[in-house]
Amino acid sequence: MTSNSEKADLVRSRSYLWKFNYAFLRRARETKVARKAIEASPSPVIVCGDMNDLPASYTYTCMSEGLKDAFLQRGSGLGRTYSRLSPTLRIDYIFYTPMAMRCIGYKAPYTPLSDHIPVIANFQIKPGTQG
Repeated sequence: MTSNSEKADLVRSRSYLWKFNYAFLRRARETKVARKAIEASPSPVIVCGDMNDLPASYTYTCMSEGLKDAFLQRGSGLGRTYSRLSPTLRIDYIFYTPMAMRCIGYKAPYTPLSDHIPVIANFQIKPGTQG
């Protein structure tokens, strides 16, 4: 026999799974649209944003294709960008066209003003780059 508490837990679990699945599918659609814009750009790109996904995710893999991750080039440590859930959650990114520019600096300074830690990168335009 199932208790009311177990039924409530099951309902909450189903709701959480539905929300998680919905968010994943929505981000996948948005990622495809953004990816098309990146590929259609006649100029080098810098893509910055809160992608709400981890580096091993579909979103990260798709968005970073052909681009470089500024944190991986010049960041250090764990790269934490979200301060609420886990000490190592990195969900905010800066990607850039490596043929046109070079990342020369990256930092993510903590601020109490947001649950996200801002990410800041400096770039140097490579000589001879058309844009």
